Amino acid sequence: MLQQVDFSPKLVRKSRNSGWLCCISIVYFLVSCTGSAPATTATPVFRGKSGLALMGVSWTIKDRLAIQGQAYQGQDLLYTKYPIFIGDLDKQSLVTLTTVDGSAEGQDAVLSPQGDLIAYADSGRIRILSLDTNAGKTSELLLPDTLYGPMAWSPDGQRLAILIRAFDKVEIYVVDIATLQQTLVLDMPADNPGAGPLLSLFSHDIAWSPDGAKLAFTVYWPSEKPSGEYTSQGDIYLLTFEGGELSRLTDSPSFNDFSPSWSPSGRSVLYVTAPVNNIFAGRLSIITVDGSCKKIIPSPSNIGDAAWSPEGDRIAIAQEGNINFLELSALGEDLSTGDLVCVN
Repeated sequence: MLQQVDFSPKLVRKSRNSGWLCCISIVYFLVSCTGSAPATTATPVFRGKSGLALMGVSWTIKDRLAIQGQAYQGQDLLYTKYPIFIGDLDKQSLVTLTTVDGSAEGQDAVLSPQGDLIAYADSGRIRILSLDTNAGKTSELLLPDTLYGPMAWSPDGQRLAILIRAFDKVEIYVVDIATLQQTLVLDMPADNPGAGPLLSLFSHDIAWSPDGAKLAFTVYWPSEKPSGEYTSQGDIYLLTFEGGELSRLTDSPSFNDFSPSWSPSGRSVLYVTAPVNNIFAGRLSIITVDGSCKKIIPSPSNIGDAAWSPEGDRIAIAQEGNINFLELSALGEDLSTGDLVCVN
C-alpha cells in the first residue's frame, strides 16, 4: 500500500538555485548546511528534509524509483528508522510504503520490473510486499531467515537473487517467488575467514543482467590493520549462470567498488567507486562487461548509491541526502548511446 508522505517533497525538473547542501560524514552522513552547492551536472529530483535523508535508490521500472531513507536527530543517526519510499516520476511525488500495520521500514528496497512487488530487508528477514491494493489490503511474503542480504529481481520478476556475505564465504541464492524453491548458485570461500565482510546498509550490491544470464555483485575483502582494526576493499564480480563462470570485473586495491547497475543492453556496468579511506567520496564509474574499457566520471561526487534508468539515458544517484538525476548526454560522446564506447 502506498500513502502520500506527510512532508510533501517536490520533484524538481531543473534547478539553478541550490541554496543549501547536506554534506555526509559520520558513518553515513553528518548534516551541516553551507551557503552554496558545488558545480555539478546532476539535477535534483527528490529532496530529503530536516530529520530525514534519502540514502539509497534502485530503478527497475520506467516511472518509479525505490528509495531508501534514514532518519536522524541533530547529528546522530537513528538506526531503527529506515523508511522506504516510492518515487513516482509521472505524478511527480514521493510516497511512503506502508503495510496494514503502518509504515514499512527496511533496507535495500528493490521494485520488481513489473512494479507489482517490492522486496526489502527488515529485522533479519526479507519481506516481499504486493503493491496491488485493489483488494483493499496488502499481502506480504516472508522469506526464510537463512536468506538475508542485498537482493535483485530477475528480468521476468519471478525470481529473487540474494547475496549472503558470511564470515567465511560469500553465497548467492536464487529463490523462485511462486514456490520458494531455493537454488545455491555461488559458494565462494573468503580470502580472510574470521575477519568478516563489511555489510553496506544502502548500496544495492547485486544486480541481474537484462538478459537474465548474469549477476553483477560486490565482494568486500577485509584485512586487519596493525592496530587490530579491520578495513575492507570491495570489487565487482560477474557470475554467468551457464557454466557457473565467475570473473572479477574490477580490481582496485585502494578503492571500494560497489552498487553495480547494468546498462539496458547488458554491455556495460555502472558502479560507485570510493577510496578505501574515504567511503563518503564516492564517484561514478562505468566498465564494459569484458573489462576492456573503463571510465571514471569525475563529477558529481559524494555518491552513496546509483542506478541506471531502464531506458539507459539517465542515472539516478543518492547524493548528500537527496536523489538526483544525471543525464548521460552530459557525460561525453562515448556514453551518449547509454553504453560505454572506447574512444581511441
